[in-house]
Amino acid sequence: MNKNHLYRWLLTAALITGGLWYFIGQDHHYQITFKTKQPPGVVFDHVRAWPIFGKAQGLQVTNKDMKAFSALTQELLVNDSIIKINWQFKRLNDSVTKVTSYYEDVAHPLKQKFLAPFGRNDFVKRALNSTSSVAQQLIKKSENFRVQSISDTILPEKFCAYVPVTVRSAQKAQGMMAQIATVMDYINTHELPLKGDPFITVTHWDQQNQVLQFDFCFPIDPSENYPQDPNVLFKKVPSQKYLMTTFKGNYRISQQGWFYLLDYAQNHDLELAPYPTEVYLNDPHSGGESLDWSSLILFPIMTP
Repeated sequence: MNKNHLYRWLLTAALITGGLWYFIGQDHHYQITFKTKQPPGVVFDHVRAWPIFGKAQGLQVTNKDMKAFSALTQELLVNDSIIKINWQFKRLNDSVTKVTSYYEDVAHPLKQKFLAPFGRNDFVKRALNSTSSVAQQLIKKSENFRVQSISDTILPEKFCAYVPVTVRSAQKAQGMMAQIATVMDYINTHELPLKGDPFITVTHWDQQNQVLQFDFCFPIDPSENYPQDPNVLFKKVPSQKYLMTTFKGNYRISQQGWFYLLDYAQNHDLELAPYPTEVYLNDPHSGGESLDWSSLILFPIMTP
């Protein structure tokens, strides 16, 4: 076999192998990638909310399988067809996250294998428009908050009156608003002076089902003789070392700060307990621009 025949044989073998891999080994039909400065947790949380904000565009999106902050599978219903989308979120360095979306036409797999690579048919246009829309919404969302520098700190011991709250993660602020009158009525009735800013301590965070349990706390002087109340409880929050940042923005979306701290901890080999604390330094009822509101976001640092 001379060299020309060998080269042709190798080229043919490579083309056959590549074709077999494309038609059999690769399950998606189209792939789109973009990059963002947001950490993977923020992007993951944003894409997971697509079934909600996508309704404004008449989209029917359903979340399926997920692996927190790194992968998410969704289904997009278009007319009578289902498009399966696999999202991957990967941190490239301290300031860039790579987002990849893999689109699969569930009803017409063979058709898209032939058409998708060679032109912008309806399937490809839908994929491009969908990922572009999600990316643009992420940019708009990012304009509504700021996360400042991250450091460790030690909070002193506090004693507080509190009410326990259980809500969907996205309804944290609504849960506080629904309970603030309960605590403040008790504090005002018994003329108890506040000894600091209100805060929440998360007692359970179910990331898979997006359920949050927390205590909504108001610092007061420690005592064992406060009048009992069926709705208001008391507890001591011990002094502890935390990883902390300052979040600037509406308290409805302050959980975005959680993802910054978790990302920082992963990059710096820190182990955090999954029980964040938020301390609210401004009263939203006073009005003003939400970007001027500040809250401290803290995660307990696990000691070796």
